[in-house]
Amino acid sequence: MFSSNPGLIEEAFSAWKRHAALRTTRRGLMRHTYGDQWSDLTQTSSGQTVSEYEKARMAGMRPLTNNLLRALVKSVVGRFRYNISQSGEPPSAQLLDVYRSNLLDELDSRALEEFLISGTAIQRVVYENRPPDGAGVWIDNVNPEHFFCTPFRDPRGSDIRLIGMLHDMTLDELRLRFGHNSRAVTVILKKSTATSQPTGLISRRWHGADMTRLIRSSTLHPRPASVGL
Repeated sequence: MFSSNPGLIEEAFSAWKRHAALRTTRRGLMRHTYGDQWSDLTQTSSGQTVSEYEKARMAGMRPLTNNLLRALVKSVVGRFRYNISQSGEPPSAQLLDVYRSNLLDELDSRALEEFLISGTAIQRVVYENRPPDGAGVWIDNVNPEHFFCTPFRDPRGSDIRLIGMLHDMTLDELRLRFGHNSRAVTVILKKSTATSQPTGLISRRWHGADMTRLIRSSTLHPRPASVGL
């Protein structure tokens, strides 16, 4: 369910803004991997801001692109897919259902590709109702552009206090996912998207369609650390 706590939404938004440097770095790495290796902005000796490509040309050089990274990434991901195909199916029938319904081979391969390029791989595991398949365990690869969390030091993430992601949905999708066949909840969703109140819903137009950006977060309460003498 969505939150109507403005303080929580502000904290989530602040956490998302703290990841701005990560998102910028990731975009640059993506461009570099897929062949756009000269578009980063730089300054000339006169203080003019130009792309690295233009700066090299102005200096009389011919910028060349050696796109070895993409081939390496494809090779590693291809080997990973092959290893999965040879590993067999999970021993448990329940795990097999989760495996097949989520197409985990493809999800994990794409997560590895993201990790090789940006050093970031995020997956979300949740039990919820998703039409038309109904209730079950669902696994999603989370776009780092939409991910946020509070600072942490523990590599297991046990000291993360707030974690979440952004969702871009139409109002109809919101009703389907969060309406729970409740007329009252549907009315709240409609009012929230119409007025852009601080409920975690922000109405915008993306790609010519009316979309709603949903801030979905979870507050975590780590157990107090035990001290041994």
